[in-house]
Amino acid sequence: MNFIIHLIFLTGLISFPHASNIIVSQGPIRFYLDHAVFNEAPGIKKLEFYYLVELQGFSSDTSGQRTITYNFFLESKGKKPVEQHWKQHVSARTGQNYLIDQLSLLVTSGEYHVRFVVEDSLNGSKGVIDTTISISHGDTSAPLLTSDIEFLWNVTKDTIPDFFKYGLSFIPNPVRSYSPQKDTLLYFYEIYSKDTCTAVLNALIYREDGTPILRNSPEVIKIDKKHVGVGAILLDGINDEGEYSLVLDFTDLSHKKHVQIEAPFYYTFGEKEISPELMDYISFIDYIASPTELKKYHQIKDEKAKYLFLKKFWARRDPDPKTPENEFLEEFIARVKEADRKYTRFHKKGRYTDRGRILIKYGEPDEIKRVSMEGPRPDMEKWYYYNENWVFIFADIQNNGDYKLIYSTNKDEPGLPDWKRYISEEEIRGQ
Repeated sequence: MNFIIHLIFLTGLISFPHASNIIVSQGPIRFYLDHAVFNEAPGIKKLEFYYLVELQGFSSDTSGQRTITYNFFLESKGKKPVEQHWKQHVSARTGQNYLIDQLSLLVTSGEYHVRFVVEDSLNGSKGVIDTTISISHGDTSAPLLTSDIEFLWNVTKDTIPDFFKYGLSFIPNPVRSYSPQKDTLLYFYEIYSKDTCTAVLNALIYREDGTPILRNSPEVIKIDKKHVGVGAILLDGINDEGEYSLVLDFTDLSHKKHVQIEAPFYYTFGEKEISPELMDYISFIDYIASPTELKKYHQIKDEKAKYLFLKKFWARRDPDPKTPENEFLEEFIARVKEADRKYTRFHKKGRYTDRGRILIKYGEPDEIKRVSMEGPRPDMEKWYYYNENWVFIFADIQNNGDYKLIYSTNKDEPGLPDWKRYISEEEIRGQ
């Protein structure tokens, strides 16, 4: 049998609890185990185990190293047992709280006993999982067969050995836990057909009571013996902590047959508290929220409800929900920081100045011309955005460094009605 192992570290990964079918170790060392089964060849399955180990309970030596010993056993009646032993060394100085690992085996259908022991090599503390899993051969007469669903923490184009398949690296989420800070559910699946066919996929989220609450737009897929799929669902409509189900419903358009995969996951609000600094940035939505959104936000009194509103607000603006980053939010925060750094005056933050507002909304200009005036006329800055054909003119009217927007060619950013007091039409035309 093939044995694959790979290690990836994550800091502050997720907040537990976990989905109900995730196996939790017994003993002082805490780890969690999930698995999924895929068709590899006729009669052969690929059994993937995904596990997350909490590192807080491990001792470290004088050099700051933790040493983890793994002992894995897989056995089934009438089959040759699998027994693997290995060690990993993890630096305690990195501040990592968890590690995620993956182990893959080629098996046939049957019932298997799994014993997995994770041990602190320095003090002998252990965590043990003893469980049984059943691997079905599947209904080979059916027009469509599906794999299990692999819940993902991330999908990346980076080549990470052993997590890499079909041109991407799939980092598993072994506890299937999501939250307002990790509210995009990523998943991987495979579907198999005897002949080339076309199917429609509907991805849905159900409550425990069977009520559907979320669904993606139907996706038409072509299956040529095997189709590999990756999907993402924004958990925007979940407002209550608890267990939910992801259902992938496939309709074979040729045979008018349905096949479904269903798997549970957990949504929790148990994240660590967000820092006041980050909250300061994500709550500053004045320039990009619609009037309706702003009104709704300012009507919310409960802090938890405010935070949930903001998570959904920014998630709707995420240009690529399949990545763990929200690139729009990251760029926004960078612009607010830059506005505060450049334009803060006395007790007024730069983000609340006219130059700060334009910088945050539209980014850095292509060119800035500074004009020092003589006599009673104020100093000025002229900002040029050439692709948009925008010009913004700011003037230090009160001679205190807080430049006011007096003239603009952007209809959404009007200047002062009496801008001619500070600059002539000839100067505007001759910019």
